Amino acid sequence: MMKKVVFLDLDNTLLPIDEALFYQLYFGELGRYFAPFGVNPKLLIDAILQGTAAMRANESEKTNMEVFWQTFSIHLPQETPFVQSHLKTFYTTKFPEVKKSASLDARSVQFVHRLQEKGLRLILATNPLFPALATHQRVAWAGLDVNMFEKITTMENAKRCKPNPEYFIELMKEAHVHADEVLMIGNDWVEDTAAARVGIQTTIVSDHATKEKPHDVVCESMTMDDLLLKIDSIL
Repeated sequence: MMKKVVFLDLDNTLLPIDEALFYQLYFGELGRYFAPFGVNPKLLIDAILQGTAAMRANESEKTNMEVFWQTFSIHLPQETPFVQSHLKTFYTTKFPEVKKSASLDARSVQFVHRLQEKGLRLILATNPLFPALATHQRVAWAGLDVNMFEKITTMENAKRCKPNPEYFIELMKEAHVHADEVLMIGNDWVEDTAAARVGIQTTIVSDHATKEKPHDVVCESMTMDDLLLKIDSIL
């Protein structure tokens, strides 16, 4: 069946990024921003990590953002309202510094434009562990525009995370498509191949692919150069 929708991962699929450097810069900027206000950087980062773990494990009807703050507030109860009220300013003024961890790949931009030219609906299926403010900036780092996508998953609008197969099931429900009408393109052999577990044709971009491969999932793997060359045959 002809594909109607393409789910696209962001980090190290469309946006080459040094994840270790990303988190080093990200946590560093967070600590420096909030420390002058009396928020202990170590406790802040620990609360963020605990909240992130809770989002990854989310099986409730709450959004990832609701689950995050519920867990965060257990670890920093007094500071939570202050941190919440200042995050918009942080992401607007300090998060751009984290761009140093990423680089633009013109091939990714070309690939997304090719998909658009074919009339395909595009959904950015990036793991919804960040707020829209941060995710939209990372889209721009990749040389793309948020308006290219009919949906971008963020912690505000998602209730599951990859590699939970329910994440992909929910996306298909919202897009009103069946698995055989969808193509998933990502780089993570664990998180992104969860799409294949619910019947979605999945291609792993090998340029920056993770090394751990599940033994029970069969997916095609190719470089971004190959994707551009074979775009007609994979759709």
